Amino acid sequence: MTSKAWAASRIAGILLAGFATTVPAMAQEVLSASSETGDMMTAHIAGPKRNAGWWEFTDVAQNGDELSKTHLCVGDKSEAVYSAFDQISGSSCSSKRFEKTAEGYTYTTVCGVPGMDNVTTQGTLTGDIATAYTMDEVKDISPAGDHARRTAKLIATDCPDDYADGDESTMNGMLKSSVLLGR
Repeated sequence: MTSKAWAASRIAGILLAGFATTVPAMAQEVLSASSETGDMMTAHIAGPKRNAGWWEFTDVAQNGDELSKTHLCVGDKSEAVYSAFDQISGSSCSSKRFEKTAEGYTYTTVCGVPGMDNVTTQGTLTGDIATAYTMDEVKDISPAGDHARRTAKLIATDCPDDYADGDESTMNGMLKSSVLLGR
């Protein structure tokens, strides 16, 4: 190796080493909202978007039994104000925090009802939020924690004819409401 080639490679090595130390580490993605009044109706957390269509949400017991099902017609309007993150733990919360992980997201929510103690929930959200995901969480309402699992999946690209963007079906279709009311 000539002295010119050695000097050039040495300078390149020093420049690369200097560059490696000046490149900032990738910032951790954290999405959060808080409310002093506990009303999160207007605090939207724009997380990853779900694909438009008819979604099914299933609450599952620790033993694997299905507890209940809810359906939601997801579209541009509802996703803009009621994302997958907004849907977790409801609207009577003082704070919600979601942090990106290699598997999905971890989250902590503090929610309650006036006159009762707040409930802190720690959870994980894994899967592809666009098409299917699972939420596993533990609420601090018992000494061992109250464990819950909810699965969410897109089951049709079109909503039933009598459901518009934001319409939700609960109690096996007996109750219909809209997540867009009051927003």
